[in-house]
Amino acid sequence: MARYRTDMNSIYISPRAQEALDPIAQCPLTTVVAPMGYGKTTAVQWFLDRRREAGDQVVRVSIYSNDLPLFWRSFQAAWRGTPLAGQLDPMAFPVGDTALGLLSERLLDLLDGAGDYYLFLDDYHLMKDDQVTALLLALARLPGAPLHLIVASRDQVLSPSQALRLGRDLHQITAGDLALSQEEVSAYSRRCGVALPPADLAHLAQTSEGWFSAVYLNLKAYQAHGTLLTSGHDIYEMLNEAMLDPLPQERVDFLARMSLADEFTAEQAAFVTGLAESRELMRALTESNAFLRRLPDGQNYRLHHMMKECLGRRFREYPSEEQRLVRCRHGAWYERQGEYLRAFHFYLYAGDDASVLRLIDVDTGLQMAGLAPQKLLSWLAQCREEALLAAPRSLLVLMRRLFSLGAIPQMLTLKDLLPRALEQSDLPERERQNLRGECDLILSFLGYNDIAAMSVRHQSACRQMDRPAISIHKNGAWTFGSPSVLMMFHRTPGEMGQELETMLRSMPYYYQVTDGHGMGAERVMEAEVAYGQGRFVDAVIALAQARSAAAAEGQRYMLLCCDFLSLRLALTGATEFEEDWYHKHRAEWIPALDPVLLMALDGCRAYLRALLGLPEELPGWLAGDSLEGANLLRPARPMFEVILNQVLLARGEYAKVLGRLPQCLAQCSTYPYALGTLHLLLQQAGAYDALGKGNEAYEALRQAAELAAPDRFWMPFVENTPHLKNLVPHLPAQWRGEIQRLTEPYEATCASLLRHHRRPAPLAGLSETEYQICLAIAERRSNREIGQALFLSEGTVKQYVNQIYTKLHLTGAARDKRRLLGELVSRKN
Repeated sequence: MARYRTDMNSIYISPRAQEALDPIAQCPLTTVVAPMGYGKTTAVQWFLDRRREAGDQVVRVSIYSNDLPLFWRSFQAAWRGTPLAGQLDPMAFPVGDTALGLLSERLLDLLDGAGDYYLFLDDYHLMKDDQVTALLLALARLPGAPLHLIVASRDQVLSPSQALRLGRDLHQITAGDLALSQEEVSAYSRRCGVALPPADLAHLAQTSEGWFSAVYLNLKAYQAHGTLLTSGHDIYEMLNEAMLDPLPQERVDFLARMSLADEFTAEQAAFVTGLAESRELMRALTESNAFLRRLPDGQNYRLHHMMKECLGRRFREYPSEEQRLVRCRHGAWYERQGEYLRAFHFYLYAGDDASVLRLIDVDTGLQMAGLAPQKLLSWLAQCREEALLAAPRSLLVLMRRLFSLGAIPQMLTLKDLLPRALEQSDLPERERQNLRGECDLILSFLGYNDIAAMSVRHQSACRQMDRPAISIHKNGAWTFGSPSVLMMFHRTPGEMGQELETMLRSMPYYYQVTDGHGMGAERVMEAEVAYGQGRFVDAVIALAQARSAAAAEGQRYMLLCCDFLSLRLALTGATEFEEDWYHKHRAEWIPALDPVLLMALDGCRAYLRALLGLPEELPGWLAGDSLEGANLLRPARPMFEVILNQVLLARGEYAKVLGRLPQCLAQCSTYPYALGTLHLLLQQAGAYDALGKGNEAYEALRQAAELAAPDRFWMPFVENTPHLKNLVPHLPAQWRGEIQRLTEPYEATCASLLRHHRRPAPLAGLSETEYQICLAIAERRSNREIGQALFLSEGTVKQYVNQIYTKLHLTGAARDKRRLLGELVSRKN
């Protein structure tokens, strides 16, 4: 017979609970749903300890609030004890299909061949954001991934429809699996070394209804006093009576102060409380209190949420000044660790405006971007003016952030404070001049899309600054995710030449004060103008200059703009068409985990394939008929509306194109984006013509021609040749001649590319990536060789191969399936 330790902190998992836990190892997602105090965390941890002993990796994320940025930082930090340490740190929380797909793809590559991983999210009921549930569902659907998610919650985690869609990939553990029967209460009490008389045992089993925490607290009371707790008390009264009241007051105070932290180390406890003997005190408390546990990493301690709430109630009874000082100590600890977001929260709650502003200065807006906008705006509304006046550098960082949030009145209020803040500052005059210049730089964004107006501010900044700005980060998205500079800055038909001249003259000033942010933008715009006017040699030259400048400063967004234009030039025969550009960039950029950049890459590919009449294999956010839910930065959204319309046009979904046009045109007129309006009118003309509405089609084409003619910008017409063939011959001769001159070589090149992409009928339903893998398999390449050629991991290639076999209904041994696939590839239509 097995012998058990007889102490109150013994772990007891009933045979029924063990049986309910076993299927976790076979399921992508397990939910453990039961009310407070049923031992959810203990049961899961017992299971995970055994998986860890078997050599599997265990990742734990404890949730303490509904704060999404704090959750995400905890999620990133949780992987740091595994071989994936630091891999997710560069990525913001994944919002939207593209970002979720990016994270999923990155994890799939990293987990390939690394053994089984168990990801445990505890206290999920505290997280109310549906975006986190979307993240869980995306991870649960990773095909063939060695990842098992376990989510513990007091409330239902998934909706009935979500659970139904997961089917057998979902395992559900309920309160009934965890509740103790009378026999199990008896076994647990023996394990704890408490010999209850039969009458008391029956009474405890009946009154507790198997509620684990109630059983534990009663056994604790019985061990100390020989009697069970009085029935009818709520759980917090029971916690106070059984766990806190017997403790010396200094220990209760110690726990109350540390209850503000989600998790804490002995060093943190010593710093916050000032008690040098914190380590010994915590060891003693964990030995006598099952509600304070040392986590598996051996460093951090965690209070059970019930105990944390109970102690929090006591802490809120302390004098307000003492509460403020304790919160400030917590903030100071996290500030020392570089955990500025957590420090922000403690300083905010403490009302310590000076410390908040100091952090904003040190952080320069990086972690502050994760602070909920409403929380930032609420703090700013009550922040004392004298504190703001004492922090001029922080005012600039805040102004930049407020512009991003669209809080322009608050931004201008801070701008008005800056002169007074600088006047009373003890900063050297040289630095005060730098800050005045940076203020001009930030204010230039208010003139977005007006190059001349922005340049006035940039030149003023240059005259005053002798160092780069602190509020603008070099690796930020200069284009906001737009794949075209010209689309962003062409405002007025007939003024394209003047706009380009202003851009060429202005950008060097901006580069000077931002350390080269967006380097190459003016040359990209020059190349785009030349392309649109059919001056392809000039476009190729300017493009080479742009690429060289952008590469020298590591400006990935500008390099993507270069590639987008280069590929469009390839459709005219002016450059070579790079088959592997998309997969190559994904392989290079996925480690950066920048969803805005990857969405821009997806948009470029979607537009190019739509031009070729091959609008398949799109990410989910571009596969529908709207961009609802796409996490696009506001200035780039009109460009992506144009891209989606081009995809819908290529699919023949003409009514949807027309239905979307009013809102798309309204977006383009807001900035204004004259080039976006031109593309939308051409799409309108093509859709009307396809539906037999000739008069409406020609009117849209005429309006588009009037926009394009002053700048002789005819390539958008050429790109839409398949949709405008019936309409262009009716244009006035001068316009018609210029368009037709450019169309002939364009059509010839596109026809050649399409012949190359034409595939056997049985493979027509495959995505482009799947088809490329089929071609490689027919050439008898191994999965590793295919991965190297397409810039995919070997594990990802395996997933694609299995998907191909399923789509084509190929069965049998692997060798036979590869042979049959080769025969399909070589079949003639």
